[in-house]
Amino acid sequence: MLLPVVFAIAGRTEWSAVEGASWLGLAYLAFLGSFGAYLVWFWAMGHGGITRISTSQLAQPVVTLVLAAMILGEAITLPLIIIAGVIVLGAACAQKPPKAS
Repeated sequence: MLLPVVFAIAGRTEWSAVEGASWLGLAYLAFLGSFGAYLVWFWAMGHGGITRISTSQLAQPVVTLVLAAMILGEAITLPLIIIAGVIVLGAACAQKPPKAS
């Protein structure tokens, strides 16, 4: 979807001014952030089962919150803690097998 934008601004961009770190960041996002993540995701679903692995993805916002606090120093407030608890509880409930009737 961004390809038309790239063609529109490519002529006005001074490509030699783009630093090596920027190119490395772009390559990281393209290959490890996307392609690598999909490889790990499909490997995990194949080995752990679609139901178990896909419901564990529900806890991803909580992991993101913890990493943001650890790496970026983001503030953890009481509402965030409550919502994180609800998310983890919901993910745990989603992984429980249904009761036999």
